[in-house]
Amino acid sequence: MHGVFGVSAGIKDGLAWISSTEYVSHLSKGFNLGPSVDENEAFKKKQFVYELGDIETIARDIEHLTEQIGFFLGYLSSEDTAWRASRYHQLRSEPRLARELSLFRQRQKIIKKMTLNEVSQLSDINPIQPSNGITV
Repeated sequence: MHGVFGVSAGIKDGLAWISSTEYVSHLSKGFNLGPSVDENEAFKKKQFVYELGDIETIARDIEHLTEQIGFFLGYLSSEDTAWRASRYHQLRSEPRLARELSLFRQRQKIIKKMTLNEVSQLSDINPIQPSNGITV
């Protein structure tokens, strides 16, 4: 999550965030006569507020991802076939992984029904959703 964080008296338990590109673009407008009212409004719409709960969720997700990577690397490096077989089912049933595998299978079924031309025109089957931050 690259960008510029800030605090505001108007935001009690959170941080304001904006992408670095938008921030620098806005600052550069100030070197002339300053940004117009419309530019300031547009700048505000590009800012997000991350509340304490959002930041805690991100931290938990990072911890969870780190654990899962460790489990997966252990699975890959083990030479114990019986253990790997049992671990495979444990990894597959982990809720987040199970959900993604289900979505992957659904997309595969859709793609199998498509023509080669239709598949080549796909820009992205599973677009990344924008941040769930709250716009300021």
